[in-house]
Amino acid sequence: MDLQFQDLIGLVQKFRFTNLWFTNQVPREQIDGVVAAWDIEVPILDIDRDFVTPASASQAIGGGSVEGKRMDMATSFKHRALNANELAALRKPGSNARDSMGQAWLDMRARHMQQRYGAYLDEYLISQALTGTLTITVNGLTRSISYGVPGVNTFNFAGTPWSTVTTNISAHIAQMKERMVMSSGLQPRWLLGSSRTLEYIVRNDSTKAYFGHATPAGGILANGLAGQMFDGLSIVPIDSVYSSAGETEEFTSSHIALNTVYVLPDFGDGWISMQVGTDVYFNPVSQGFVETHGPISWVDYAKDPPTYLVYYRYTRLPAIKVPGAICRATVA
Repeated sequence: MDLQFQDLIGLVQKFRFTNLWFTNQVPREQIDGVVAAWDIEVPILDIDRDFVTPASASQAIGGGSVEGKRMDMATSFKHRALNANELAALRKPGSNARDSMGQAWLDMRARHMQQRYGAYLDEYLISQALTGTLTITVNGLTRSISYGVPGVNTFNFAGTPWSTVTTNISAHIAQMKERMVMSSGLQPRWLLGSSRTLEYIVRNDSTKAYFGHATPAGGILANGLAGQMFDGLSIVPIDSVYSSAGETEEFTSSHIALNTVYVLPDFGDGWISMQVGTDVYFNPVSQGFVETHGPISWVDYAKDPPTYLVYYRYTRLPAIKVPGAICRATVA
């Protein structure tokens, strides 16, 4: 099979995993190099009524940026070895189409790496960044990134939990919305939490009274009707999970903790983005180094023993430019 070198960049970049909510909402921002950099913005909401005549000189104003963030991005760089003799044995029954079967085999491996080390890892990075702190391991060393979410944007309603049907949930959400507007100047759009937590809204006495139901209405969340109570907030249950090291069962950790909800604005690169850096690989066909924005994947080979090496590389980091846009609450 003539698979000594294959460029799989287009293949891995076209994969989409629709069950990953954050990954599909947060915009990608291409950055040259491998260093993430952004300004933390504090909104200036005062109305400047000091106008000038057409012939007047310009007026000096102050800047809104109070701090800059600059740090190395997180790079996933993996490879998988595939024995060439194993691939050579692949063929469709009754045919000699080993090349096409071998290519499909390599494509599948590249897709798996994009799923595990690309999209699914992005979902984890974004969900952790929204907590205000992202902790990662780089070459065995722990790095913690603080995004500067204001302390006043974190609420603790555990003393009056949402699981209690008489709790005034709408008042809690109103506090979060008001704080988010005051801290960011942005319009609240999303109420996010696990299905278990958001079901408390349906069971709540104030929700029943609002909709005139004596018992919980199963379609309230599904149809977005509960958002009418909260001035149009879109309520989204997020139940995606992942597996942590040392866990005895797979997929037991939640991207959003079961006792936590978020109020967030519409996603846009004005306040949050996934900054994607450039990666370099050697192309033996052109005999030169190629630099491109990730994720990237390629196939090379080793001679002894005959082995195909499927590589995957992706450099990125979540950037939160308006930390005040995040409001988080413990509700149980």
